[in-house]
Amino acid sequence: MKRYLHTIRQSDEKTRFRWLIGLSVTATLIVVIVWVLYMRAFVFTNTRENSTEEVRIGFWPVLKNGLTITGSSIGRGFETMLSGMPQFGRRTSTIQNPD
Repeated sequence: MKRYLHTIRQSDEKTRFRWLIGLSVTATLIVVIVWVLYMRAFVFTNTRENSTEEVRIGFWPVLKNGLTITGSSIGRGFETMLSGMPQFGRRTSTIQNPD
């Protein structure tokens, strides 16, 4: 394994970039698969054992709600960050060349 990593380190830039992309895609897929399995195992199960009705929440509605909450949180963060910018702009001056 050490020797194989050494050959990758000594290879050209294009080969190292291909390995970087390949390993990044692989790691992302593993994380997404583990996340989906977690969601199916713990979130979408019926918590009441003696309940007669089966309540299942769909994957896509949960994902949509999560993205909506995350998007609004990011939006509020940008609004807060950008609200201070006009004050920064007032403290700067513009120099114009005379005609």
